[in-house]
Amino acid sequence: MCSIFQSTPYIDVGCDECNWTGVGAGPSAAVYKRRHAVPRDAQGVRNANEIYIVHMKRMADICRKYGKLTLAWEDFPRDGRINKDIIALTWYPHAVAQDWQRDGWTTITAPWQLGVPYHVWNMYHCNGSRLQRTDRVLGTSSTMWQMSRLAVVNGWMHGASSRAERAWGPDTKLDYAEYNKRQAVATARANILATPVELVGTGGTIEGVDHFLSARTIYGGERTFDLKTTVKGEIHYTSDFTEPTMASPIWAGPVKWKKPFVLNAALFVDGKQIGSVTRHEYKWRDIEGYITNWDVAGPYFIQGKTGAQLYDGAFAPEKDERGIKWLHFKPNPADPIPWIVSFDAFPGFSGDARVAYLRAQVFSPKAQDALIFVGTDDGVKVFINGKFVHGVNAGRGVAEEDRAAIQLHQGWNTVLIKDNNWTGGYAAKARIRSASDGPLEGMKVKTQTGGESK
Repeated sequence: MCSIFQSTPYIDVGCDECNWTGVGAGPSAAVYKRRHAVPRDAQGVRNANEIYIVHMKRMADICRKYGKLTLAWEDFPRDGRINKDIIALTWYPHAVAQDWQRDGWTTITAPWQLGVPYHVWNMYHCNGSRLQRTDRVLGTSSTMWQMSRLAVVNGWMHGASSRAERAWGPDTKLDYAEYNKRQAVATARANILATPVELVGTGGTIEGVDHFLSARTIYGGERTFDLKTTVKGEIHYTSDFTEPTMASPIWAGPVKWKKPFVLNAALFVDGKQIGSVTRHEYKWRDIEGYITNWDVAGPYFIQGKTGAQLYDGAFAPEKDERGIKWLHFKPNPADPIPWIVSFDAFPGFSGDARVAYLRAQVFSPKAQDALIFVGTDDGVKVFINGKFVHGVNAGRGVAEEDRAAIQLHQGWNTVLIKDNNWTGGYAAKARIRSASDGPLEGMKVKTQTGGESK
């Protein structure tokens, strides 16, 4: 590694989230303990902590042999016997940097969170630590995990300019309006460097993140896609995971898709590729059958009962009692997944250990077997025409979908869904499809509060 990265004066040896479980056990560890001693200590290695210290010293010696200084994340032992061998990257979102400084270490500020407003932040004032200008602070760094060229340029670089500005000018007064203009220019330039070709999609429904770093996106319905660039040149593309070249087809304009597809695109100017390849893999999903017209009732709770315990309790909607106040769920067209009912959006519903119900009337043109798909945060019970057909009592997210076989009568059928919230927010969604998992022909939905809809 030292030979490969010749220009850098530093080598980072890691140490983030080191798991010590089992360290020091076994015959090889016994041999290691006999052969090595802790730095500045005549006694051999005695425990897992000292094995770690010896390892760090040996790593630092190797790096120094090649003219490098050793960096490590602050999870390694803060042992004074190696404080001149390693530079600590302090990143935890709470005040620890001063503890390392007090014990004689040199540090680099690598904020997980700035901890203070941007105009106040600098490498001496971060993550709750307040260091002195005379402390051994080597500088500041920005953390990065993704290692592709796309991630480096279009992810990490977006923050590099702002981080460097406060590192080199910690006392410079900041004009946010002027700073935002400069940051917008830096971001635009980084975007062109990383992905000069942009994939633009409109229509349909996105489930997941439609983003430059998202390799896979799920969408439903029909969506229009186009490739665009602000740089003069030719966009060449492939649709089979291969790399675009000058021999690949030239993009001719927008297309409408209702299918899975792969699209890799690159910009070529005078026969040379500019920037990175734009890569997208879209998985198409049949979204027919989601119910977006619901009656909502709740919240229900029992003092002293947990959310999990409320699964077994039957409240008024299950008993078909009169006098229930039903509210109307109306989907927001701007919502990326408009069929998810978030109960927190209804006044008074928020809170742990709560129960909410959804009810709708579903029309089937004939008596037939069908499927119901239901996702809830957290537990769920499903009733069709008053009959229990499915239940799961688990802490989970609404993204998961259970599948259960149901029987529909000819005409209108009552669907009742109970959602018992364990903790945090809670939500639900459901769709009905044919027994062969296709659209249910002739399906209509009506509710007491929202009328009839398809």
